[in-house]
Amino acid sequence: MIRPALIWLALFFGVNGFLFGASLMRSLSVLQNRETGTGTVIERSPRNPIVASYEVEGRHYTAATGCAECVGIETFNRLRVGDNVAVEYNRAKPQCAVLGSAKRLLASDVESIAFLTVGFVLAAAYFEYNIRKYLRKSSGRTSAQPSA
Repeated sequence: MIRPALIWLALFFGVNGFLFGASLMRSLSVLQNRETGTGTVIERSPRNPIVASYEVEGRHYTAATGCAECVGIETFNRLRVGDNVAVEYNRAKPQCAVLGSAKRLLASDVESIAFLTVGFVLAAAYFEYNIRKYLRKSSGRTSAQPSA
């Protein structure tokens, strides 16, 4: 009983770590020592819908996001190269930044993790139920067979 639970937990944390680990760490780092600035959209691509450049103490940095809500818009279609966007960065590590709001990014990630949690719990319950049902059926068949 404990092994399947450990497998599901490892799978759950592995998937969430892969999907949201970097984003969570970045937003938490920014929230620890937050400074707000303005960046300029320098690129729009399918992989990173918004890439912006910002400057801190004379050094240029870039940040990217795929979270339109974090920037405070419904869709990326409104932004063009050259437009200004808000940037929140960690004062101690200016290369660690979030376009828009770090709080919104964190909330978006937590919401997605909660959704995945419900899905994993339902999937685990479904598979556990069906595996146990199959094993009961299989053990009943093998004991009912006459020996030669």
